[in-house]
Amino acid sequence: MSDGAARLRRIVRELLAQELEPGQSTEHALEALVERWNTVIDPVARRDLVTDVKSLVADYVRPVRRSLVSMPPSKARIYAMAEQLSRSAVLARIQKKDPLTRYVRLCILMQLAMP
Repeated sequence: MSDGAARLRRIVRELLAQELEPGQSTEHALEALVERWNTVIDPVARRDLVTDVKSLVADYVRPVRRSLVSMPPSKARIYAMAEQLSRSAVLARIQKKDPLTRYVRLCILMQLAMP
């Protein structure tokens, strides 16, 4: 692993820790946020929407990831990325934007933390 990739992972872990309550796992935080932004009643459609949002985040992060190795992200940049994505036309029908934006922020950080 290069020094840049190691630095990126360290910074992402720090940013992820700042997003979580003390002692809270990432999975628990994501589940709690899904309950707040995803108001779909049908369980299959609900699960599909969560999968779609995660896929959208992964597709969004993939091309950006390479540039972040040389210039690791700041908290402001992650916030801006999440805000831009959660306000996109694709997610326009989701009304509860604050929990959605936080969910997207956590998903972005999780994508960046992956090897």
